[in-house]
Amino acid sequence: LPVLEKIAAEVAEMRREAEGLRLESIALSKALGRPPLADGVGGDLNLAKLRIVVATLRKEVAELEERCRLLAAQVEAEDKELGGELAQKLADALALPLAARLPALETLAAEVAEMRREAEGLRLESIALSKALGRPPLADGVGGDLNLAKLRIVVATLRKEVAELEERCRLLAREVEAEDKELGGELAQKLADAVALPLAAR
Repeated sequence: LPVLEKIAAEVAEMRREAEGLRLESIALSKALGRPPLADGVGGDLNLAKLRIVVATLRKEVAELEERCRLLAAQVEAEDKELGGELAQKLADALALPLAARLPALETLAAEVAEMRREAEGLRLESIALSKALGRPPLADGVGGDLNLAKLRIVVATLRKEVAELEERCRLLAREVEAEDKELGGELAQKLADAVALPLAAR
C-alpha cells in the first residue's frame, strides 16, 4: 500500500505536469499563430510527447522573439539616423502579438531601406545643386548625417534657388540677345559662350 500510494502521488504529479504542458503548448502555438499543436499529439495527455512538443515550441518562440528583437534594433538604428520618422510605427509593431510582429517589422525594414535610398539620393542631389550654385555642399549644413526631414527641406530650397537663377539667366540672355540683334549681333558668340557656362558663373 505505501508503495502504491507513493506511485499514486507520482502519477498525480505527472498529470499536473501534463496538464500544464498541454496548456503551455496551446499558448505557445497561439503565440506562433498556429492551431494548438497539443492536438497533434493524439489529443491525450501523453507526457513524453507533450514534453517534446513543448520543448520544440519553446525553441521556436525563442528564435522568433530573437529575430524580432534583432530586426527591431536594426530598424530603430536606421530610423534614428534618418530622423526618427518611424518611431511610432516601430512601437506599434513591437506591441503586436508575436505571430504578427515579424511581418510588421519586415515591412518597416523595407520602409526604412526605401527611406535610406531617398536620403542618399537627396544628399547627392543637394551636393550637385550646391555645386551648381557655386557653394560648398549644403548637406554638411544639416549635420553631415542622413536626417531625411532636413535633407528634404534643404533640397527643396536648393531646387527653388536653382530654378530662380536659371529663370533670371534665361530672361537676361533673351534681353541681351534682342538688344544685340538690334545693334548688329556683335555679341552673339559671347552670348553663346556665356549661356554655355556653369550656372554659378553664367
